[in-house]
Formats: sequence, structure tokens, C-alpha cells
Amino acid sequence: MSQYTHLSMSDRRDIYTYLQMGLSIPRIAARLGKQRSTLHRELKRNSGPKGYFPTVAQRKTEQRAQQKRQSKLEQEGYLRDYVVSNLNKGWS
Repeated sequence: MSQYTHLSMSDRRDIYTYLQMGLSIPRIAARLGKQRSTLHRELKRNSGPKGYFPTVAQRKTEQRAQQKRQSKLEQEGYLRDYVVSNLNKGWS
């Protein structure tokens, strides 16, 4: 288990198959060469009321990737005020 990579559609199909076979999360993770926490997170984020389905999981993942996230300086708050204040003082 080396460098982090996103789960592929193939990985998601394998997860589904292994779950149907009754394998545990640690055994599935070992077979896929992924961390257990990656699988737990995948199942928590992408399972629905009827269970885990790879096509639904892939669609949810793609939708989240398309959402625009505000940077910390675009959000109102202390950090933004602090940075703007000090930039106005000539800080770089």
C-alpha cells in the first residue's frame, strides 16, 4: 500500500462484488491494496438506503468533484479580515 490514488470504477465494482461475497472491509482493502480507512470512507459517503452500488458511488463522486469550493480567503471571517488588514498595511 503505497501512494494515494482515487478509487476507480473498477475498484468500486470489486468492492461491491467482495461485499456481496461477505468479505470484511480489512480483507477487501488487502485485496485491493488500499487502506481500510479508504474503504470505510467510500462506503460511508456513497452508500444509500439500499446499500452500496458502484455506479451510484461513481456518480456521487463525480458530482462532488464538480462542486466549486470557496477558498478560505473567499469566505467571510477572521482569517480573511486578518489577511486583508495586513495586506493593506503593506505586508506581502
